[in-house]
Amino acid sequence: MKANGKRFTLLVAFLLCAVLAAAQGGRAKAECGDEEPSTAEPAAPTASSRPSGRLFVELSPQSSRADIWIWNEKRRFVQGMELAAGEHRLAAWVKGYDIAEAVFTIEPGKDAAVDLRLMRPPRSPDGSPPTRAYDLGHGARLEMLYIPEGRYVIHDYYVSALLPPVERPITLQGFFMGRFEVTRAQFSAFVKETGYKTDAETRGYSTVMDFSRNVWRRSEGASWRRPGFPQTDRDPVACVSENDAEAFLSWLRAKTGKPFRLPRRIEWEYADKGESPDQFFFGYTPSTGRGYGNIPDASYEAARGRSIREWDDGYVYTAPAGTFKPNPFGLYDTFGNVSEYCAENPTDRIDPTGGRPRSRLIWCMGWSYGHAAIDAASNPAESRSDRGFRVLCPNV
Repeated sequence: MKANGKRFTLLVAFLLCAVLAAAQGGRAKAECGDEEPSTAEPAAPTASSRPSGRLFVELSPQSSRADIWIWNEKRRFVQGMELAAGEHRLAAWVKGYDIAEAVFTIEPGKDAAVDLRLMRPPRSPDGSPPTRAYDLGHGARLEMLYIPEGRYVIHDYYVSALLPPVERPITLQGFFMGRFEVTRAQFSAFVKETGYKTDAETRGYSTVMDFSRNVWRRSEGASWRRPGFPQTDRDPVACVSENDAEAFLSWLRAKTGKPFRLPRRIEWEYADKGESPDQFFFGYTPSTGRGYGNIPDASYEAARGRSIREWDDGYVYTAPAGTFKPNPFGLYDTFGNVSEYCAENPTDRIDPTGGRPRSRLIWCMGWSYGHAAIDAASNPAESRSDRGFRVLCPNV
């Protein structure tokens, strides 16, 4: 009897809901959990009510073949798409042109219009690699060298020593790369103009090599100004974090009006060794790289009691930019000196594996490293006396 009573109660409730729906239309249906989708156009949000803004892009020259991405959100661009308020980076690919990039800001409730100009690969009258130079003030100058378009096969030597290299082919369009690693003079110009304090200066220490105990340790007071060894203004800046590198790049973008950034991993690799299938641009092993860079050698051995090379490059720590021979593209110190921060590969357009992208990459081939490796930094505020960076700028 109790079960029949419950069924009767449920039936009455259902019939009551149906009667209300017939009398009140769609509103009652919504209350009973059976709302029909409305065919009416939704009211457009007003500019003041939108927490985001729409993006419109004008490509010059226009091309129906353009592949445009919002880099930081890993999304393909659609005209009029909504983006969250804040800074964004846009990139466009069109066959026959270099990659076009722009950094723009979406303000809450406002639309943004970005003009992207496609550029043909630059050419020098004498056939030499095209260059650009920027005056940073305070006696500092930034030299950029054009890296032409090419096809590069990523050889992942670092997956496992027991497995053959993983090969991933990819085509890269041209871009400009810093001829040298960012130097103390260039970083000093940035600090003088902005009053910026690095992460190491703010917290009061950085990580340096203690040769007396053969360990890396925190050193109170260490920073880019005092990395634990003597440097000239031509030496690469060290004891800087990824945050510090990004702050420098933000200043550089504002100063030049160009979309400077850190190179992505494969851009760095391609600029280092071009289309060479070997691990280094001079061969498969570091032992054939004598004269191309400052790495752990006899000088290092004398200080630490350990070396991986038999020759003496004359420097225990960093060396002034341009001391050693350049790579085939004309870049200096891609082999040796400081290890360099690289940006993540944010989309399959650059990394076709579709795997989880890694940020805060470090190309480890510096004065304290004798091998190339990709490491993920645990903390973007971390700094060490063997880490620095190099800058990249698209051809815009």
